[in-house]
Amino acid sequence: MGAQAVDFLDLEDEIKRAEIIFNTVPHQILDRDMLEKVAKDTVIIDLASIPGGTDFEYAQMLGIKAILAPGLPGIVAPKTGR
Repeated sequence: MGAQAVDFLDLEDEIKRAEIIFNTVPHQILDRDMLEKVAKDTVIIDLASIPGGTDFEYAQMLGIKAILAPGLPGIVAPKTGR
């Protein structure tokens, strides 16, 4: 499928190439500075516990689709999504 994990040390350089970003870190990782580097047609799916790891207001201002879906892993894969 072409998916790959990105080390936090490489995130700033790699994020501009992402088409879909899945975040699982419940700390704001995708802040204003990081979102400035994201392509406008990228989709962010934030699976982290509320409030998530994305600045959703700023993503919206930039026209980036960002979805907070904290319960999704447990809903679709209750045995392995823990």
